[in-house]
Amino acid sequence: MGCYRTYKFFSGAVALILLMICQPVFAYDMERGLKDSAKGVYADAYDHFEKSDYRGALELIESYLDGGGEDNGLLCLLAGNSHLKENDLEHAYGWYLKSAELYGDNPDIYKTAGSIAYQLKKGGESERCLSKAVQLGLQDDSVSRMLADIYVKQDRLAEAETALKAVRDRNEKDNKLMLYIYAKNGKIRNARHMLHHLVDNTRSDWWKLYGMYVMENDPKEAAAAFRVYIKTSDVQPDEMRMISGLLAKQKVYDEAYEIMDRIGVEKTCSDYSTQGRMGYKLGRFDETRDVLEKSMEKGCMKESGLTLAYVYYRKGEYGRAADMFEKFSNRPKMVYMAALSRYKNGEYSSAETLLRSLPGNSKLKNKVSKLYKLIGDKNDN
Repeated sequence: MGCYRTYKFFSGAVALILLMICQPVFAYDMERGLKDSAKGVYADAYDHFEKSDYRGALELIESYLDGGGEDNGLLCLLAGNSHLKENDLEHAYGWYLKSAELYGDNPDIYKTAGSIAYQLKKGGESERCLSKAVQLGLQDDSVSRMLADIYVKQDRLAEAETALKAVRDRNEKDNKLMLYIYAKNGKIRNARHMLHHLVDNTRSDWWKLYGMYVMENDPKEAAAAFRVYIKTSDVQPDEMRMISGLLAKQKVYDEAYEIMDRIGVEKTCSDYSTQGRMGYKLGRFDETRDVLEKSMEKGCMKESGLTLAYVYYRKGEYGRAADMFEKFSNRPKMVYMAALSRYKNGEYSSAETLLRSLPGNSKLKNKVSKLYKLIGDKNDN
């Protein structure tokens, strides 16, 4: 069998099929160990394959092997191609793997077996075949990308980084994956070097992406990345809400507060409420009071009124705190807080009246008793 026929055999396969350089010595090597009887079977089967009769090709090969014929890499390869043409990836993979193992030293067949296993989501088998192809000297960007993806899914980030670095013509998707690997692996310096030098740093969305990646492991670094993103982009309110919410979940309240503040006139009642709670946690009572008072002007009593009441209380503005707490008199705790605020404002009679409105079985019974005593002491004086 000559070089021409072997070349035609390989060139007839679909996208995943191996790409081979046809040379007489290589063509001869592909036929090593092929007995004369097998050569005849292969020739007949290949004729069926060329005529798109893939089932006929498979029947000839299987009949020969079932009859005691010896397995051969080239026959298994043709069987794999035939199954692939029929879109039967599961059986194609089995034949390619068998062919690869029979040859033992052909990286292209291992690549094809590994690529199909990857499509079938057989991570371990795909990794084994693709790694073998690399060990046999194959340099192929698609193989490196598949290996990197497999390693990332298994949280084997160091191996994923090595695999991805082997990609010679890295594209945007590769860069994003590398950024993810650096972020998750705590390689902040490498990530920032990428952002400043290796990607299109005129596109600030890279900083947003980096912030998302690094958020879980390094919230402060994420905040810094989002700061760059927001300063260099026309960020819409919905995106600011999303970023602020992510930072708040990581308890980076100072950055979350500042981002929410940038929404400006487009703030909703929910935005005011969220910013108010963060400001309260930060102890930024003056700013938070101003924010929440603006929310009152927009009719956001339901969302922000209680937080504003507590801000007034913490600032010692007890009269205003009591007025606000009383707007939520359907809740016993708020009635108690209104009474406490009236007491602290020197309005003992009003405080006592509020306490009398509380049910006797209230969970606040002990606190109410103590406040009654304090009021009584003041009245006695």
